[in-house]
Amino acid sequence: MSACHVYRFPMRDPDDMSGLAGLLDQGKIAASDIKAVFCKTEGNGLNNDWTRHFVDRAVRDAIAARGGADAQALRRAVLVLISGGSEGVVSPHMLVFASAQSTGTEPGLALGMEIRDLAPGDFAQRNHSIATADMVRAAMKAAGAKDPSQVGFVVVRAPADPARGATSPRVRAAVSLGVAQALGEIEGEIDEAAFLEDFSKFCRRVFVVARDDTTTQQVIVLANAPGGTKGLRAAAGPLHDPLDSPGVAAVLAKLGIDATPQASPEASARIVASLSKGDPPNDGKIRGARHTMNGDGDIHSHRHGRSAYGAMIASVIGHSYCFVSGGAEHHGPDNGGLIALIARDEGYSI
Repeated sequence: MSACHVYRFPMRDPDDMSGLAGLLDQGKIAASDIKAVFCKTEGNGLNNDWTRHFVDRAVRDAIAARGGADAQALRRAVLVLISGGSEGVVSPHMLVFASAQSTGTEPGLALGMEIRDLAPGDFAQRNHSIATADMVRAAMKAAGAKDPSQVGFVVVRAPADPARGATSPRVRAAVSLGVAQALGEIEGEIDEAAFLEDFSKFCRRVFVVARDDTTTQQVIVLANAPGGTKGLRAAAGPLHDPLDSPGVAAVLAKLGIDATPQASPEASARIVASLSKGDPPNDGKIRGARHTMNGDGDIHSHRHGRSAYGAMIASVIGHSYCFVSGGAEHHGPDNGGLIALIARDEGYSI
């Protein structure tokens, strides 16, 4: 089991590693403590977004230069997740997840990680779901979570086939449903025919990205488990559409924060991390009104979606450090998505 600290830093440009470097140079954490680094940065977030590769390497170089393994080895050991596209009010920022000393037996934020190489022939297939479910169970055990109810949310960096770029949505579908099965959110065997077809099946606590740069899959479970970091908690829940501010408020309520209609400045400062998945509704309507986000020839629908969800979430949590990502297949209900949050209890400080 690994207690977990979470640090957030603003980024002035895509290769701004000053926050991460400061953590390591000041001895607040060791390079070997780092389990994951998430960056929300500039870029279009699409297949030709080379910003992701640039920032990924900058992160690994910064860790390697300060006592970590070499940059290539860190590709496997640390989950580096770069999301391009800071549209609208979304602010570029970095989240660092680091292991910490256990604070006893009381519940707190714990992180469990599982890393496996998968067969390319299984990508986006039923076997991908089965392997993912097994990895989630192993990561839960590593986090000290004995029951799915203790899981705040799950993050997966999944492999996709570089020769078949169109498989990424199907990868996200397969992985999301695998996580849902492991968490008891869907019953029975996973049916491959449901991928991208039966959107009544979805996961309420998963954030999946598909990347075609590796055959390795990394799974992180963030749990509220005995021995975790007391004073930090994680929670997640579904969003039904880009206007679902009550959905965000409902997850904040699980963390003891009132947001009716918006978190107070004091409460907002307690919200350390906000991760969400959401796309423009596929049916072309938002609560019965037509939208044009899926048919804009100048701006990709993912960019519209990130902007819409980012503005809505920021308006509830009271700040713009929103890690918003497109590609929400089977993340939350059809035409919706999900929100995952980490917050400090009152009086908590690292």
